Amino acid sequence: MAPMKRAPRRGWATSGVWSMVNLVEELLDIEQEAYLSLMVDRSIPGIRCIASALGGEDIERIALRSPSPVHSVALERGDGPEWEACSSMLDNALGPEMARKALSMAGCLYRLCIENDCLLAEINPLARTHDGSVVAADAKVTADDNALWRHEKLREFRDREETGADEAAARAAGLSFVALEGTIGCIVNGAGLAMATMDTIKLMGGEPSNFLDVGGSSNPDKIMAALQILLRTTRIRVILINIFGGITRCDDIAEGILMARRRLAMTVPMVTRERIDIGPTLPVGDRHRCQPEVVQTCVRPGERFLKAKD
Repeated sequence: MAPMKRAPRRGWATSGVWSMVNLVEELLDIEQEAYLSLMVDRSIPGIRCIASALGGEDIERIALRSPSPVHSVALERGDGPEWEACSSMLDNALGPEMARKALSMAGCLYRLCIENDCLLAEINPLARTHDGSVVAADAKVTADDNALWRHEKLREFRDREETGADEAAARAAGLSFVALEGTIGCIVNGAGLAMATMDTIKLMGGEPSNFLDVGGSSNPDKIMAALQILLRTTRIRVILINIFGGITRCDDIAEGILMARRRLAMTVPMVTRERIDIGPTLPVGDRHRCQPEVVQTCVRPGERFLKAKD
């Protein structure tokens, strides 16, 4: 553990970085550092086991230098895990002696992933000590955020001090938010449309200030929360709201905007685009009377809505 000094605030400082929690472990006499992980591979789809005789650093860096030391196998291809294929892969990656103990660890990692909806369970380094023991010297687990509602205990491990105020507020409101460095605030529904909107802003010479996906089950309160988050960012010069009505009710979006204009100090102009397509929800005989409509509005602070059809 690096030397630390007590500072006049909660926590410890090491090289200018504050540490709020310190973990003290047994000092290991390491002879070899290897790598072992299980991760979700959507191309299978299922869980893939990855191993390498080289560990102690990011596996991506190892693969970039030389892909040959990195071995992997699709652990799931049918009704359950294929441990024979995994055992053969570990023999090639780590050698027979270390592979036997690593296979047992892989079984534990597999149960961990299945029971806790993990996207990644990684041991790095997987250390072999001079007395022949194989030890998980360090580990990392990434849980699927979308499944945390099933695992209340995992949610307690979230380090809220590492999460910014905007990210925490967005998560509490059910929003997907990532802060960027631009000046154009974005509120969009659907991750794909959000990325396309950001790409379009970049193509036209602008810079998005954020990624913000309100999802497909929005309500007025979520839109107001999204606007509250963006309005706290002083560098934003305009807010763009791009909504596809096929997965979100546009009247809920509009109600949220009106609610925000009544309750918040709108200091920047706002442009909205909502594509309303309600034809498929009508009886077949009535669909010809209901064509998709694009509603565009431009609102400046203190002005009423200007409405136009495209």
